[in-house]
Amino acid sequence: MKRRFNASRADVQRLQALKGGNKSQRSRNAMQALQSQIAMSSSSAIPQTNAAVNEEDIEMADAETPQEFTQDPMRSAVPEEDTRPVHQLIAEPELESNLSIAARRPRRQVHLPARFIDFVPHPLTDEVNRAASPPPSPSVPSSVSASVTTLDVIPTSIPPHVDTVQNMYGLYRRFTGNKLPEHDPERTVDLAALTDGGLKPGSDGDSEKSAGAGRQAAAFFNTPRPPGVSFYPFENENAFRIAELHYSDNASTSQKKFKDLRDIIGAPTFKPEDIRNTNWTKIHRILGHNVFDCDESQRDEKFEWEDVDAGWKKSPISIQVPFHRKTFSPGVRTFAVGDLYHRSLVDIIREKLANPVDDAQFHYAPYELHWRPRADGAPSTRVHGEFYTSPEFFTAHEKLQAAENEPGCSLEKVVLAMEFASDSTQLTHFGSAKLWPLPDSFSDFVAQHNAGKGLSRRHMTHCRRELFHAQWEVLLDDEFIEAYLHGIVVVCCDGIARRFYPRFFIYCADYPEKVLIASIRDKGQCPCPRCTMSILEVANLGTPEDAVRRAGLIRLDDEEFRRTIRAARELILNYNHAVDSKDVEDLLKDKSLTPTANAFSKKLGPLGFNVFRALLADFMHEVEIGVWKGLFIHLLRILEAHDKKTKTTMKEFNKRFRMVPSFGRATIRRFVNDVSALKQLAARDYEDILQLRMHTEPSIAVLEAETGRFYKQLHHFADTTCLAFDTHELDREVAARQRAKQRRDKKIASLAPATGKGKGKAQTFPSASVSETSGPKKKQYHLNTVKHHFLPDYPGIIRAFGTTDSYSTEPSELEHRRAKSRYTRTSRKNVESQLARLERRQHRIARIKQKVYGDKKVDDERITLSLEDHYFIGKSENDQVNIGDFLFQNKGDPAIEGFYKKLKTHLLPRVLAKLHDKKDIDRQKLPQAEQCDGDSVISFNKNTMYQHRIMRVNYTTYDVRRDQDLVNGHSAHCNIMVLSQPTEESNTNNVSSYRYARVLSTYHVNVGYNGPGRPDYHELHKMEFLWVRWYDEVGKPETGWAHQRLGRLRFAPVDDDDAFGIVNPDDVLRGCHIIPRFHLNKVHVEGTGHSPLAKDASDWKEYYVNCFVDRDMLMRYHLGLGIGHLYGHSFYADYPPGNTASGITTTAITSSASAPSIREVDMEADREANSNTDSDIDSNFDSDLDLDDGSELDSDDDDFGNGNISDIEESELAAEEMYAQ
Repeated sequence: MKRRFNASRADVQRLQALKGGNKSQRSRNAMQALQSQIAMSSSSAIPQTNAAVNEEDIEMADAETPQEFTQDPMRSAVPEEDTRPVHQLIAEPELESNLSIAARRPRRQVHLPARFIDFVPHPLTDEVNRAASPPPSPSVPSSVSASVTTLDVIPTSIPPHVDTVQNMYGLYRRFTGNKLPEHDPERTVDLAALTDGGLKPGSDGDSEKSAGAGRQAAAFFNTPRPPGVSFYPFENENAFRIAELHYSDNASTSQKKFKDLRDIIGAPTFKPEDIRNTNWTKIHRILGHNVFDCDESQRDEKFEWEDVDAGWKKSPISIQVPFHRKTFSPGVRTFAVGDLYHRSLVDIIREKLANPVDDAQFHYAPYELHWRPRADGAPSTRVHGEFYTSPEFFTAHEKLQAAENEPGCSLEKVVLAMEFASDSTQLTHFGSAKLWPLPDSFSDFVAQHNAGKGLSRRHMTHCRRELFHAQWEVLLDDEFIEAYLHGIVVVCCDGIARRFYPRFFIYCADYPEKVLIASIRDKGQCPCPRCTMSILEVANLGTPEDAVRRAGLIRLDDEEFRRTIRAARELILNYNHAVDSKDVEDLLKDKSLTPTANAFSKKLGPLGFNVFRALLADFMHEVEIGVWKGLFIHLLRILEAHDKKTKTTMKEFNKRFRMVPSFGRATIRRFVNDVSALKQLAARDYEDILQLRMHTEPSIAVLEAETGRFYKQLHHFADTTCLAFDTHELDREVAARQRAKQRRDKKIASLAPATGKGKGKAQTFPSASVSETSGPKKKQYHLNTVKHHFLPDYPGIIRAFGTTDSYSTEPSELEHRRAKSRYTRTSRKNVESQLARLERRQHRIARIKQKVYGDKKVDDERITLSLEDHYFIGKSENDQVNIGDFLFQNKGDPAIEGFYKKLKTHLLPRVLAKLHDKKDIDRQKLPQAEQCDGDSVISFNKNTMYQHRIMRVNYTTYDVRRDQDLVNGHSAHCNIMVLSQPTEESNTNNVSSYRYARVLSTYHVNVGYNGPGRPDYHELHKMEFLWVRWYDEVGKPETGWAHQRLGRLRFAPVDDDDAFGIVNPDDVLRGCHIIPRFHLNKVHVEGTGHSPLAKDASDWKEYYVNCFVDRDMLMRYHLGLGIGHLYGHSFYADYPPGNTASGITTTAITSSASAPSIREVDMEADREANSNTDSDIDSNFDSDLDLDDGSELDSDDDDFGNGNISDIEESELAAEEMYAQ
């Protein structure tokens, strides 16, 4: 207490020395503030009961350690004013020294914030590392330089290659051959390219920067243009800008579009006659011109872009419809489905390669990306990220280079990797307008050849499969096959001619699309498109036997597969067998095949392409809205079953979700609706943190270990936890099931009327009211689903093809929006042709803009300049806070105790560091911070600090990109994390690497230095700081990965010396997500706290640290695996590359440790539910296509029936109609 009083007395002296105002009044005010602070410090403590003894507290069932708090975080209320003499205030608190050590208040172990240096992401280097180059000849070993470690020695079996110099993060590239490629996209990478989209620098009062940005945006269209560049087919710039605004993707009116319109008509160069005299009909026709639009009179008409842009084509599509021998008229009939509007794949390739913006991003030569952490003796490891660094692409490149050149051609050979995606699009919220139609005339065609009767559902499904592959046969035309075999010669944007060989690697699709592409049955006996493992074996996932079975049952597009399909089709087409007859089933059912003429197998199979291998994992549909969503829905069923007894469980569940604070720009949004109702939940609400964008071998080993642990928990959850509850469908599931059934019945009735006689009559189905129970069905959670089966494939796929973002279905899902937006511009007649013209108009306008203005972006300069800094706080000094008034007005508030002293002590070393960097300062005369007193040498200009609401923290992510967090002490985004500086007594290997704080406010002050070595001139230094309230860790030994528990925090008592502090914004790592531990309730149930400044009235007794809030945050808790986290590289040795996947996974599965309790598993899933991330994707639904007559699965127990992977929204259930039998 002596130390406290002396510090406070110094505050009094400083306040008395302030200029301006009445001296005696300032002295009295300061003394009153001092007396209130000391009175608060001597107030008695309120005992706290230990929360760990609460028998309902699931996470804290173990007793807490004796070293933890035994007092309430808050003290008794602070008296208004203590008028006792100062000597009494000094004497009384010293009585604590007369108490025994056991009776004294336990001291907290305080870990000070550590200094953090922010490193801006740097691109990969293109300088050759001569020291690591392989020997010139494999047969003649060369000596290794003494500066190169033995890890750099290249075995003679490895082909000659070139390594680049490591960048500051330890990343380097390895190219085959003896030189770097001439075309290297990494040379043009800058900070803007390494910045995630949507980031903007702060403009908190920074009028100069904001004004500059506005001027830059206004001057964008005034950029000098190259001579001879025209706006063809527009006659002037104003007409072009009006058309660009009209054809933007966003067809609706918005404030931004209105502003753009004002900018156009308000420009000094705008002339109304430019718009009035434009022939808009002609321009629309030219912009939307396609091959199918040409008639005889237009054959000779040429347009400026026809060299690389041939537009869309129209090709007729027809399918063979088999009528089996028991129908009215057996045989095969040809049905003309309609016209397919498409673009030539070869034309698209040429267009992309001729576009400078696209061409600059293409990697003509693959490379291996390696990482050697910045730690002593750390070995290098392979990095898995982009597809062009993957082994799959590398192997294809080596195979092409080893092949013979085309006769008389010596051009560079380049593998042109192609990735496809498709998904049916529902163009309207109401109605049936789709882009994948089987026209209504088909039912008339069937009735015409079948005596007025329809076809069975299986027959209809067969026709839809045939239609899908008939369209792909058109796309894979002879021109593309010729290019596949012999390449395409293209003069690239750098003027060099190269021969490009298209190669098909990946097809992104959800599960219903995958079964169409692979020509297998939807959830049949062998439902996986990559292997032939039986659905009955899925429950064995995670075991060593499961891994062996997968490896031995890989699907191959070989001659045996093609021969089987030909035999089945011969029975159907030549001998008039039904598509589901016994003879056909005997051929196909064993591997769940379908009698479909697979276009990929027919066109590309003989060339070595395996369509099954291209169907990679789909993280969004298989995990986010698949396994995890199914688990979450069943947890809701369990809660609902429990709610029947308590009547409050679901209400409390929804309440807690609504109280979860938001985080990031859109990472976690507020849960406004009841989560249990599953209303308006898209894929972002089921986000998990599995899909890293940059993996290493150790991180994949961690993934395999965590996946194995997840298998174990799923088994226990399904076999033990779920059986303890009588669970049924949720109300929304019942309503959705009944609506879907009614739609199916209506569709079947329209296609297959139940008239006619004999065995050949169409199948009929009862209505929903007859075949479906009106009430909720009993539901149990099980693992026999195809999406559970997919989980073990992820590590192997990442190793072969790169990280999951390279083959995500998210881009194709986002394309739905584009198609729907264009659909609103059509007349609803001949929609396909209108959509084709709209697409060309938008593309060609963008091409004109690029040609005239270049690839310049308005905000690039601002983003680059801002993100080079670690943080941004505005320059405004409008919100002034007089320090003396601030202390006086908040007298008695424990948060301001010692504030003045702490602030000066914090700023002193920062000021000295600034002076030390000046060239006109004699550094020898400057003292160390410990050698002088901040009270006497630090002064504040006008004794004023300036408040700001927002600070933007720019940080480098684990995958060496730049991202940004917004910190606002007056909102839910108020929590930050800093590196922790361990104390001498602590074990540095066990102490958390981070400290957490709540930002109370953000300030800057103008500081003067009056100590030794000061310059002759008076200089003020702008210093920004954060006033924070520190969190303390709770129960550290029982948290972390080993215990599968989130880290726990709570606030220190407000009267503690270190409860509040000052933080340098430079030391902030980033914002963090802190979630209340709702079960323990709030500290002050009555809602009144002790410190209005600290806002302690809303304190919870404990909090959780959400380490799953995003991928970068997750990697900060796997210290040593985040490549962009330089401060963690020294921990890389904790993840030895020798930890193989199989060993870790096997240990996780066969461990003899006791299984987690029901409550632990339940609460673990509950915590995962709080780590939702943002993604604006509407989920797709997995519909039931074929179940092999129910012999393998009961129709009520598959993914569609039990809702484990069901999307509840009615619009999503409507997607089933396309794949119905």
